[in-house]
Amino acid sequence: MIRTRIRAEDSRSRLGSYEEAYLNFKWDTILDEFTWRGSDRYNLAYEAIDRWADSPETAGKLALIFDHGAEVNAYTFGELRELSCQWANMLADLGLMPGDRLAVFLPARPETHLAVLAAARLGAVFCPLPPDLTPYELHWLVARMAPKVMVSTPTLARKLPRETLADGTTLLLTTGKPTGRHVREELVSRLLPGQPKERPPRWVGPEHPLYIIFTSGGDGPPQGVVHTHGGMAGLLMTGRYVLDLGPGSLCWTDGLPGWFSATVYGGLAPWLCGSAVLMVGGEFSPSNWYRALELHQPTTWYTRPGIIELLKQAGEDLPKRYRLDGLGHVATVGRPLPPKDFFWFRNNLGRHIHDTWWSAEIGMIALANFPGQDIKLGSAGRPVPGVQAEVIDSLGRSQPLLTLGELAFKPGWPSMFSGLWGEAGREDSLVSHGWYLSGDLATVDEDGYYYLSGRKDDVLRVFGRLVGPYEVERALARHPAVAECAVIQPATDKSPWFKGFVRLHPGNKPGWELKEVLKALARAEISPYLPLNELEFTDELPRNAGRRLLRRVLKAKELGLPIGTLEALRDDWTGGPPGSA
Repeated sequence: MIRTRIRAEDSRSRLGSYEEAYLNFKWDTILDEFTWRGSDRYNLAYEAIDRWADSPETAGKLALIFDHGAEVNAYTFGELRELSCQWANMLADLGLMPGDRLAVFLPARPETHLAVLAAARLGAVFCPLPPDLTPYELHWLVARMAPKVMVSTPTLARKLPRETLADGTTLLLTTGKPTGRHVREELVSRLLPGQPKERPPRWVGPEHPLYIIFTSGGDGPPQGVVHTHGGMAGLLMTGRYVLDLGPGSLCWTDGLPGWFSATVYGGLAPWLCGSAVLMVGGEFSPSNWYRALELHQPTTWYTRPGIIELLKQAGEDLPKRYRLDGLGHVATVGRPLPPKDFFWFRNNLGRHIHDTWWSAEIGMIALANFPGQDIKLGSAGRPVPGVQAEVIDSLGRSQPLLTLGELAFKPGWPSMFSGLWGEAGREDSLVSHGWYLSGDLATVDEDGYYYLSGRKDDVLRVFGRLVGPYEVERALARHPAVAECAVIQPATDKSPWFKGFVRLHPGNKPGWELKEVLKALARAEISPYLPLNELEFTDELPRNAGRRLLRRVLKAKELGLPIGTLEALRDDWTGGPPGSA
């Protein structure tokens, strides 16, 4: 493995020295910053918004910018408190009580944040749903969570099958007119005006549920991962030390609403740090993204390798048309960032990209290339302070350096999930030998940097060495003709083997000779015995709206199965399968 170290852009960061911060870190130091210290008076809406609005020094500070082309609106912490209180009063009038579920099925709009904050203020449990869900997926998830209120738009609500919402569930529409498809429909425009602008938070304990996020269940249906109000400490810490957020910062997390990254780091974590949040509406386009970077100059941009890939495909001329020197810290999440994309971004936008890793169950960034610290290309980084990571074998024993094993974490950090919705006790299967098992394979080097190698259920043992799809994909991608590739393990009743799907750069001709060259390249880098038995050239690889590769679609096609089912279509429900964000 070639491990390239990139020297830090700037030695200054809120973290300071990583080694000292990790060695001396205590969660109590973070907990002491919250108003609940010494009591059971927890409420995320108060800690994220109200405590800033209560202070004359910060009430008028910028909290949210919403940019939708010609429409640009800004909100202070004081204004967000008043609006979220009005929303809380409106939802309470609809019968939403502590512990009830609020489904949030909205595009990128300020109402997305207001609904979340209102639910938290009431002690209700919000569940964000990505707007790209299919009707089948939507029906399954909504029926699973049984919300008391569902917030949506008429356009998105038309995806919802008529029989999905129970008679006691209210469909609350933020725009337009009632659809007439459901028993109880209400309009925000009718209910919100005149609502009081004050609503004291419902104080709850640290284990009170805050939100449910649905994430891939491996080979089964999605699991509802439950997080609590007590997880705020982890969000504050990682927002500050990984994303470099604090008062005066502006954070743009560009995942779809309903994805885990957008839910947590697109609002909650920045506000806990006293930072402002940028939300950009509308569909992605390279010019829209560059325009937002130029106009708003976010001090932190938390994005995805898929977005970097699309910007790269748009060419090197486009970023030259924008002034991007105001861009600050840049980080990615979702899958390992290819080194060639790192260098393209550095050469054309003048910034280093800092890869990070986390999962729905972990609840916060767990591995990171930190601001002000050296980056190792292809690495997800080092463990955040307060989290102990390890690469282990099936018996829970630590693996030697650069030896493939399962990435695991010692339970006990504040943001760890509290359970699986409707599956009491099922979470115990994710902990073994005293470790939380991520389901991802990884190696760790002598400097404590972790390298992800795909899911453990897709790996093969090649002459005593475990090899995952990502390792094979990384080797194939080194050939200059390869634009992108995906590797799966086809179902077989013989010895397991790998099959690769390759998309070539324009101008390269697919053929038998190139297949053999690519196989030889992979075997030379990994093992001469690598069972890469087949390669198939393709014009396109299946991806979702977030540009995440859908290997299950490839597997389904290999088996001749339909790909329209919930289990087959999506590897990514909320920003990634277990083991990614």
